[in-house]
Amino acid sequence: MTRALRRLASLRLTIWVLAALAVLFLAGLWIPQKALFDREGYLRWVAANPSLSRVLDATGLTDVYASPIAIALWVIFFANLLAVMSARLPVILRRVALSGPIPDPSSGGFPFVRRLPAQGPGGLDAARVVLERRGYRVRRDGERLRAVRNRFSPLATPAFHLSFVVILAGGVATSLTRFQGRVDLGVGERFTGSLAQFVSRPHVARFATLPAERFDVEAVAPTVVDEVPVRLEVALRDVDGTARSMEVNRPHCSDAGTCYVLKDADVAPLLLVLDAEGRELEGGYVRLKLILGKPAQARLMGLPLEVRLFPDWQRVGEEDATRSREMRNPALQLAIVTEDGRTVRKTLRAGEELAAGAYRIRFAGWRYWIQLFVRSERGLGVLLSGFGLAATSLALRLLFFSRELVVALLPADAVEIAGRADYYRALFSDEFEAVVREVATALAAIPRVA
Repeated sequence: MTRALRRLASLRLTIWVLAALAVLFLAGLWIPQKALFDREGYLRWVAANPSLSRVLDATGLTDVYASPIAIALWVIFFANLLAVMSARLPVILRRVALSGPIPDPSSGGFPFVRRLPAQGPGGLDAARVVLERRGYRVRRDGERLRAVRNRFSPLATPAFHLSFVVILAGGVATSLTRFQGRVDLGVGERFTGSLAQFVSRPHVARFATLPAERFDVEAVAPTVVDEVPVRLEVALRDVDGTARSMEVNRPHCSDAGTCYVLKDADVAPLLLVLDAEGRELEGGYVRLKLILGKPAQARLMGLPLEVRLFPDWQRVGEEDATRSREMRNPALQLAIVTEDGRTVRKTLRAGEELAAGAYRIRFAGWRYWIQLFVRSERGLGVLLSGFGLAATSLALRLLFFSRELVVALLPADAVEIAGRADYYRALFSDEFEAVVREVATALAAIPRVA
């Protein structure tokens, strides 16, 4: 191995790279990340921190997982990984094949060594029978035996290292084929897969596939128990008539691999702006965050409008209130600033109107709307296979650890036994002593030579 390759395969380099990655990803928890903001929120943060945002953008730290620093560290990490594998694999294969010279038990490297009297030349044969009965694979070379139990266990080490390469391949495939975005749909609306339907421009990777599903939102059915929402079911119907449903923790995933996750649901009131003659000037379902009872802001005819929902409206004295959070008797409290600067406020039930200067605003009805998180990607199976390979390899390496025993016939009518194990020294100590006792019994049973 060349000097450069030895340095690349060094444990010190591995530790430094892992430490640097840990620091970088911890910084990603503190530094605002583009992926966690919507576009408007990110632009507000940039406007509030112009100098800092320029520096972080220039270094790529606002997208820390795809930043040049992270990519460089990952390249070094995998180069280190491949160098380690290339250095260790020949050694591991020799261990598995039980090839190479059998070491001297007293040469060092064996924490457990015992010497037993042998009453004849059949000491190695007797020891071999004991070891093979205990499940050891035995090889003899001259006056020495080498016995290994779970000899294929070391192969789990390169398999564990290989799992990182599989994970990398799955991660790259997932990243290059990912489509994700958020779409708002009201009851009665159809999802067409058009990019124009999404709340903001979705993330479309180089080899991503656009959603091919077409479905209508038929109904939204929330369940409230003791003023606590406990379930939210959404009924969907494909264009071919197939009925489907989804809930907060039960997304709808198509056969093509696109998943639709229910992220939010609320109420969209139908507000119409009428002139003095009753002609409709503007109107539509206004998607707002109302169900929690907090005021929301909207604009109609260019005028600011404050909207507050009372799902189960009642009048308590001079105040509006709600009996429950279920939409049993909905009412809207509207407050609008007219063109002459006056603020007009009124609580409306469905079909009622608010006079605002030259206009009238009618609360014509309402419907639920939902927000779906849409995501599709290929390569997730490879990614999960990598994690499965890592877990399996680690379990096999630790549970079925390799044990090695060396037995040598000494000139002075004695047998020397030495042993070592990859892990669990205390556990192997018990096994070694048991083997020694059985070999001693077998040696004692050998007939004496006259």
